Formats: sequence, C-alpha cells, structure tokens
Amino acid sequence: MFLRSADTDDARWLKLLSRVALLLGVFTIGVFAIFFLGVMPAGVDATLGDDYTMLVAAMHAPALFHVAHLFDALSWLISIGFWLTFALLAARRAPARSALLVAIGCAMVVGLAGVFIRGMGTSAIAERYSTATATDQESARFMFLGLQIVAIGLMTAGSLLSGIGYAVAASVARSMAQFPRWLVVMLAVPAVLELSKQLFELITGMDIGEVLLLQLPFELALYFALAWRFWRPAPAPTMDLQSVPSS
Repeated sequence: MFLRSADTDDARWLKLLSRVALLLGVFTIGVFAIFFLGVMPAGVDATLGDDYTMLVAAMHAPALFHVAHLFDALSWLISIGFWLTFALLAARRAPARSALLVAIGCAMVVGLAGVFIRGMGTSAIAERYSTATATDQESARFMFLGLQIVAIGLMTAGSLLSGIGYAVAASVARSMAQFPRWLVVMLAVPAVLELSKQLFELITGMDIGEVLLLQLPFELALYFALAWRFWRPAPAPTMDLQSVPSS
C-alpha cells in the first residue's frame, strides 16, 4: 500500500511538472521573441549607443516594453513553480535535496526583482527623459546605467541558482525509474553550461553572454521533453511480490 501511495504521489507531481514545464517553455519563447523582434529593434539609436537600448525602447515603444517585462516576470514566476515541483518529487527519496530545491525556488525571486527593477525603473526614467534638460538627461543616463547594473546582477544571480537547480534536479531524476537516461542528460546539460559560464566569467572577468544562444535551445528542448514525457505519466515499474517465492 505504501508503494502504491508513493507511486500515486509521483504520478501527480510528474503530471504537474509537465504542465509547469510547458508553460515555462511557451513563456520563454515569448520573452525572447518580444525582446529580439520588438524591444531590441525599437531600442536602436545611433546617438546614444548600445548601452542605452532598453532606455530608448522604453521611450519609443513603451507598451511593447511593458509587455516584454510582464512576460519576463511571469517566466520567472513559473520557474519558481518548476523548482518547487521538483522539490515535491524529491521530498520522499531525497529530503536534503528537496530542501535545497525549495530554497532555490524561493531564492529565484531575486531574478524576478531584477525584472521589476529594470522594467519599472527604466520606464520611470524614459517618461521624463525627453522633456528633461541636457544636464538632467546626463544624470538620467547615469541613473539608468546604475539601474541596469543592479537589475542584471540580480538576474545573473537567478540564472546561477537555476544552474544549481538543474544539477540537483538531474541527481533526483537519476534515482527515479520514470526518468529515462536521455532526460537526465537533458537536465544536466543546462547545469553544465550555466555553471561553466558563471565560473569562466568569475575567473576572467569576461562577459560570454553568447553562451545563452547555445543554452537556450537546450532549455527549451528540456521543457517540451518534460511536458511530452509526463503529460500522462505511467507508474514506475515495481516488483511483483506474488512472483517472489516464499522461503
């Protein structure tokens, strides 16, 4: 009876995981589509340069800028649910790793805070920039750059937590019969890419954000693979006790 109850719990959390992963995949695609196809082109300004892309976009296309950050905030919220669902899966078989995943999920609010700081702060600066004096515009640009540093730092911390989360989730999945080996590898790849990127940047001081272009397809493939695999999860194989001869 205990095994049957445990299998039922696993099936329930795996089903929830498939829904959360699908949402995360859809919103991740939405975020990058809006930013790269809408916000970035709207932020082109030869006089200010690339450092002020977000500020220019908030001035030229404020509605699109708000929508982009709304989608970004929702994707961070869904990622919190993603890690908490994995924590529920790990609770029975690996309590320590489950607690770590809960901590990671809760700490992901730092990335969410970064999105709110960049979105709301940049919008507030953009609203006043056009009518400001030259001196005030210079102060606004300086304020914007400081705001960007804080926001990007918070979102980078969130990405680091995600890298750790993928590693822990892969170790949990490896101990579960419901996860095939190829899916465990797919969980581990984003962890290797993100943690390697963070370590390289820490040691060298160089920004290698281009790794995101490699990491993003792996993460999207992972989300949709989880959704496909566990949309209707089958119970884990268990030993048939009737087939075991009595001694």
